[in-house]
Amino acid sequence: LRVIDHHALQIADCFVLLKVLERGGEVAVLRYDADPASRRTVGEILLTPDAYVEVGVKAIRQKFAFWLEIDRDTENADVIRGKLSRYWRAYQAWDGEVFPYIVFVVPDETRRLELERVIAGGPAEAQDLFQVCEFSTFSELIHKNLQ
Repeated sequence: LRVIDHHALQIADCFVLLKVLERGGEVAVLRYDADPASRRTVGEILLTPDAYVEVGVKAIRQKFAFWLEIDRDTENADVIRGKLSRYWRAYQAWDGEVFPYIVFVVPDETRRLELERVIAGGPAEAQDLFQVCEFSTFSELIHKNLQ
């Protein structure tokens, strides 16, 4: 019996969308590491995103990095708060150049609004680290960050 892993498919779909943008000449996908290669320990904090992405923007000759969290609406608010807290603590301990954005890709508007509420409940200074978008608007989010 084979089981379809929708989570893994969504991770792959995000990669495909990035490659479509690349084919269109808007970005260059410089790096795409899926879990477990995307994991990173910062200080004593283990981050376990679904993917780590670096894209280069040819027009402005800049690179953007972000961690992808593919959310299938299977984790409750406490689990999400735990993830947010780990990212925030990692940001505070970061010794690299620029801390990557954290992009949550969600299935629908209801879940997007729920995650935005959870993020808004955290420290105000942490909120700019996180972006939430529905899968259907993932490429729009990438475009927005290119400007």
